[in-house]
Amino acid sequence: MYQNKIVNLLGFTGAFLVLIGVFCPVVDMPFEGSVSFVNRWVGAGIVAILLSFLAGLLSFFGKSKYLWFPAFILGIIMLYHLYDLNRKLDQYSLGSSFLKANIKSIISLEWGWFILFGSISLLLVSSILSHKNM
Repeated sequence: MYQNKIVNLLGFTGAFLVLIGVFCPVVDMPFEGSVSFVNRWVGAGIVAILLSFLAGLLSFFGKSKYLWFPAFILGIIMLYHLYDLNRKLDQYSLGSSFLKANIKSIISLEWGWFILFGSISLLLVSSILSHKNM
């Protein structure tokens, strides 16, 4: 019984951290400053917030075995936008390795990515542990 509560608490913590993580800075740009995930990608940020609410509801009602679904979708969203950001930085460099190094030293990733990927990991761990408790 206590294992189910711990699994649900892990899932609820992961959902809460996703909700916090989308508002944390993910990119530091020279003229814009630190930009959060919601500020940079509004549509994907709203989808991430809705998925965090879904994960929180699944955890609250004890359906932690289904947390793999929001975690998988969130993981795809985060990986795509991280890849897209890196691709755009490479595109701005116009093929010059000197410009690429300078642009990547100016525009940097922030600590919000750690919270986002850590929360997705918590959701996956909660889902895996709930399958083992069945």
